[in-house]
Amino acid sequence: MDKLAVVVNTFEEENNPDFSDPLVNILKMLDVDVIEIHGHYGENPLDYGASHIFLSGTPTTSDFALSDWDTQTYIEGTYSWLSKCNQPVMGLCFGHQMIAQLFGGEVRALTRMRMGHKNIRITQSEGIFKEIRELQGYIEHRDYVIPPKEFIDMARYNRVCHAMKHPKRDIYGLQFHPELSGKIGEEIIKRFMDLPFEGQGTTSYTLYTSDKNRQPSKEKIPVLEL
Repeated sequence: MDKLAVVVNTFEEENNPDFSDPLVNILKMLDVDVIEIHGHYGENPLDYGASHIFLSGTPTTSDFALSDWDTQTYIEGTYSWLSKCNQPVMGLCFGHQMIAQLFGGEVRALTRMRMGHKNIRITQSEGIFKEIRELQGYIEHRDYVIPPKEFIDMARYNRVCHAMKHPKRDIYGLQFHPELSGKIGEEIIKRFMDLPFEGQGTTSYTLYTSDKNRQPSKEKIPVLEL
């Protein structure tokens, strides 16, 4: 099977020029067949024969924030296809937060938006980060994640997880934007596309699902001051 990258636009609007477009352009530069679909419209990348899947970031002007209760509930239903996915998956920024939420981690609010190129320390130099100790990565986010317990925390900036990986599958979450991080970001995307594709089917892992009777916690979770 030839490689086909499917970029899932996670922005609630149809066009996402800030984040989806640069990613698509890099994939085309790498001579990868690529299509873009819209996740919030219920489009499923498995229906397109994807070999590798990207969950895009969203602009900070988006009404969606995974630290909000309604967004968490919506995402758990709309992106449940991840439970049937054997393909490598890379979630970027909001996509990274979605993976954390779907697999039982937490998404919390920062005191203010973080933006710009930052020095990100790689704590696990393996997989797509092999032989990389640090990098200048572009960030633009207002929430942060506490990774699911079983996930491997792979990178940090200012006490916040900026990359994580499922322990058994090639499911990566990156809080930073490799598509806006220059040559090192392009190399990370290329390495991801070089990961083997094992075929489509039901995986050995399951997603975190909310109890239908679960109610938002009345306890005010403190935001992280950095």
